[in-house]
Amino acid sequence: MQDMLPTGMLLLGPTGSGKTPLGEALSRQGPEGCRFYHFDFGHQLRTTVSDSSASHLFDDNERHLIAEILRSGRLLKDDEFFIADRLLRSFLSQHSLTPGRTEIVVLNGLPRNIFQAERVADIVTIGLVVSLDCPQDVVLRRIQANAGGDRIGRPDDSPDLVSRKYELYGQETKPLRDFYESRGVPIVELPVTASSTTEELLSHFVHRWRELFRDEWQTKAIA
Repeated sequence: MQDMLPTGMLLLGPTGSGKTPLGEALSRQGPEGCRFYHFDFGHQLRTTVSDSSASHLFDDNERHLIAEILRSGRLLKDDEFFIADRLLRSFLSQHSLTPGRTEIVVLNGLPRNIFQAERVADIVTIGLVVSLDCPQDVVLRRIQANAGGDRIGRPDDSPDLVSRKYELYGQETKPLRDFYESRGVPIVELPVTASSTTEELLSHFVHRWRELFRDEWQTKAIA
């Protein structure tokens, strides 16, 4: 049943906007009364390729496919969504989230288009979207400066690939904001500059949470 699914919060923003550092910060020190679990889809994909312990989820051919997806910077094709499905369900089973409680899955990098959003709806109920608004020139400056502290050793941070991913984000992923808003999901906007720190983004998020959504979210989560 839909109301028995774990509650999710989607971090929406282009590569380099600070989603991963914010997700990690929320998992350490989210707003009071809630526990956040950060599901970083990109990290999950990279770990699947580099760590042999992930072999229980994917065979060699599937891991080669994931490596190709990472190299190209493309999105999953519709018939490749099984990759995201397995990783997300495995993550949820590891953390044993209790549906209907104040335990929230922070989705970072999934879903990335409307097809994926419709599939994710069978696994997690999205109750909030946090939109990190960051223009392309700012993205490039943040990545070059490693503003979020999470870009060391990233093979997918070449200027050409970053530009391609930003273009894909605008075409495929950014429309998710309107998709969820049209379904009554609250949207929190977080403007991101070249010098925005994770602490500043977290503080802004917590302020908005308390100001607009805390009572409503608590009521939904406890009901």
